[in-house]
Amino acid sequence: MTTTKQAVKTLLEARSIAIIGASENPEKVSGRPLYYLVKEGYAGKVFPVNPKYDQLMGLRCYPDLASIEDDVDLAIITVRAEQLEEELLKGIAKGVKAFVVFTSGFAEYNEEGRQRQERIRQICEEHRVALLGPNSVGMFNSRSGLIATFATALEKNGILPGEFGFVSQSGALGVYFFDMMQKEGIGFSKWVSTGNEAVLNTTDFLDYLVDDEETKVIGMYLEDIKDGHRFAALALK
Repeated sequence: MTTTKQAVKTLLEARSIAIIGASENPEKVSGRPLYYLVKEGYAGKVFPVNPKYDQLMGLRCYPDLASIEDDVDLAIITVRAEQLEEELLKGIAKGVKAFVVFTSGFAEYNEEGRQRQERIRQICEEHRVALLGPNSVGMFNSRSGLIATFATALEKNGILPGEFGFVSQSGALGVYFFDMMQKEGIGFSKWVSTGNEAVLNTTDFLDYLVDDEETKVIGMYLEDIKDGHRFAALALK
């Protein structure tokens, strides 16, 4: 298994999730992942992290990552851009191997954001951790109930499981296709919004999906391909 395929596997098949900056309000970006995980019956462990609360949605809430006694596979980060590097390093110190970052204000914003994103990339490469984003709407794995997204389309009818894997470089269009396909009765195996692709990109997710036994059809919305030769080889696989 390639390094990037293992990284994607760590993200999409995580068995324990911490939500940094978790909120009690399911209408907020910071509150939706927790709400969805509970609603969809995620099979793994969920650890809300926010020093403001002792409990959220019936789950113990931790003041920080270090206070969690169990191992954490995946951390969802919802804090502001200037706090991301600090929270990422805390996660790495905890032993977290994968991160989903919703936060915007990076390379898509200005030069300072581009430099901030480059530091994030360097940290992840140095410590060999997976990262989806930043500026990502998130992802889900319908089979395990792993939902690491704030997409409001999930509020209507939840997720219809199926064999369609979808990866989008546009969060808005990715959510639109998800909603449209579900209305047509087409269920999903995995769904991913790659965001700024600071670490993992669409080709990395394609590499995982072509060998995923739960995925029979793959759809992608692309605006740019970083490694055309690798992408073409996987598309023909």
